[in-house]
Amino acid sequence: TDADTDGDGLDDGDELSARTDPLDSDSDDDGVVDGVEVNESMTNPLFAEFDGTITVVDSIAGSASNATLGEWEAEGSELISKSVRGHVEYTMNFPTNEMVRLVVNATHQWSKSSCSPVTPID
Repeated sequence: TDADTDGDGLDDGDELSARTDPLDSDSDDDGVVDGVEVNESMTNPLFAEFDGTITVVDSIAGSASNATLGEWEAEGSELISKSVRGHVEYTMNFPTNEMVRLVVNATHQWSKSSCSPVTPID
């Protein structure tokens, strides 16, 4: 069903599929609601392995890439694409045997291009 009886961000049907309790927002009682474990932290909502504490272990500026393909221009700490296609590569070091969540922030400025979300150039 589409109802979310316990208000944890998982609808009751998804709770039944995941074998979590649709009447308990935190099935493993670890302090992190089931919806966050399934949709954000990618942890098991039936096993208390995560307490919700997030520690930033590394942060790099967009302009600190170690490899690029395509036309890119550094603008302060940002990296701006000057072409339609390309990729950027970064190397980050994380502690071993730790759960890591990588967050990438990117934007596309449609006003500066001749395409739109509905009609891309290619």
